[in-house]
Amino acid sequence: MKFRSRKFIFLTILILLLFPAKAFCQETGPGVSGKVINGTPNGKVPAGITATLQFFTEEEWGNSYETTVEQDGSFVFKDLSSEVGNSYVIYVEYSGAVYTSPQFILDDNDYSSIEIVVYETTESTEDILINELYFLIYPEDDLVQITEVYQIINQGAYTFTGSPADVEAPATFRWTPPEGAQNVKVSEPGLGQRFFQNGDQYYDSYPIRPQPYIHEVVFSYEIPSLRNLPIKRQLEFPVQSIYITGNTERFSVAEKDSFQKTQTQDNEFGVGDVYLGGPYASEEEFSFTLELQQVPSETPATGLTPDSRGKNLVMGISAFIIAVIICIAMIKGPELSGCPEEIKPEIQKIIALEDQVERNEISKADYKNQRSRSISKIMKWIDGKNI
Repeated sequence: MKFRSRKFIFLTILILLLFPAKAFCQETGPGVSGKVINGTPNGKVPAGITATLQFFTEEEWGNSYETTVEQDGSFVFKDLSSEVGNSYVIYVEYSGAVYTSPQFILDDNDYSSIEIVVYETTESTEDILINELYFLIYPEDDLVQITEVYQIINQGAYTFTGSPADVEAPATFRWTPPEGAQNVKVSEPGLGQRFFQNGDQYYDSYPIRPQPYIHEVVFSYEIPSLRNLPIKRQLEFPVQSIYITGNTERFSVAEKDSFQKTQTQDNEFGVGDVYLGGPYASEEEFSFTLELQQVPSETPATGLTPDSRGKNLVMGISAFIIAVIICIAMIKGPELSGCPEEIKPEIQKIIALEDQVERNEISKADYKNQRSRSISKIMKWIDGKNI
């Protein structure tokens, strides 16, 4: 009997030694583990920083959990049974920049291992490129609404933290509105947090992380209408491609300018013409002239027909959607501050679609169709509110 007891104890210990991970997972339920690595050559392992696990649903942000990154860069979140079925991302902050994982969904058998890459920092701009620059143009009778969307990439292995500026934080991007611009607005979370202003110049303070991150900056403003409205820009970073579009029933780009006109059948901004330009070197000036068309107004009080009013408003909504996507990527403003409850589900759908198409989980055709439906619902809500 004594021999059998010893044998039983020996077998029990052997099982625990051979299968600790399996026993652990069964006991604690699904969890998430991962590792933070440094993508900069000879960069140090970021031990001791905090990893945050953020859950969310289609309706709202959920619980968040924190843990400390170990000496080897590893981290683990245990016993997440109550979060099964919810989407999540993990993010860390290192040397002033936030780095995030892709979006995942936690399932019953999950014990995912996720890798997050961080980078050392630099003040050098040599790897920074404005990959795409969009000018969205919407003329009214007395004013022209313009939104400039900058998609900036970092082709290096260091996060660009900016250079000193006469504001509260180093500047990673500088922008000056054209002469006569009014009602200038910037990407969320706005002035005093991400953006700062000194005189006529605006400064973005968010670090520009290496690819695959895309650093998006959005400025919108109104400018008095002129029959021939010149737009000039001279940017500190090189520009690969420029796209000019909007309500092209009411404007065209002068033929003398070096922008090629093309047609598109599928344009979420509700227009057909797109003008293409670029590339341009750093500090190289580029310009184009908007030739505005006079369109009779059916509603003198606003200067807009019901149909054109809807098209003009797409600019603001599109900029808002872009700002929300930036917000999610940076894990800022999880409450979607300022977003009306009626359209929040559609915006959340668009955010999810952006992630799905990036991970090749849906085709580009499905992405465009679903995104167009969500934008149409948003526009119907706007028209119903008579904004």
